[in-house]
Amino acid sequence: MVTTADVTAIPQFPLSLRAAYGRVRGGSVPPEERFYLAGAGPRGEWNSRWFRSRGTIPSHWVAALGGDGNVRGFADSRPSGRTLVAVNVESRSGRLIPAWIPVIHKLRVPVLDPRSSLFADVGKVGDGDESLFSNMAADFGVGIRTRPLIRNHLTLRVHLPFFRTPPEPDENRWRLRGVLSVGEAF
Repeated sequence: MVTTADVTAIPQFPLSLRAAYGRVRGGSVPPEERFYLAGAGPRGEWNSRWFRSRGTIPSHWVAALGGDGNVRGFADSRPSGRTLVAVNVESRSGRLIPAWIPVIHKLRVPVLDPRSSLFADVGKVGDGDESLFSNMAADFGVGIRTRPLIRNHLTLRVHLPFFRTPPEPDENRWRLRGVLSVGEAF
């Protein structure tokens, strides 16, 4: 179950909220039926023409398709489980430099018309043995996305999570990471 909402209490700082929860029952759950913390799983990727074929996106790039948990800072490790709970918050600007930044907010890049965003995600996947609300994964950062291209079907997004917890062993929580995606996150 996924729910989204737009909140505009402050007109210059609109927020998009997304909440996701899911549970798969059964003994052995194949990978395509599991929930993925950072984005869509194998079934969602198969339905995307950009992620379906190997080589469309170079394999050494960290890429994630929007879906499931959308906790973008974990796209490199792709944790999965039979249960999922996630909340995503994003503030999107109508231009590359938000209007509340003086003078340089008038900068424009034609054709792509990039737009900036701030985001924060929190979520957890598990196999049902532990509480879903303890030891949750979280991240926050900035992102850039293009306007819809190619008959309004292609939106390119680059997310730069610079905080992630829990970090990988021997990794700092504060580190710039890059995640490429195609399509809207929510």
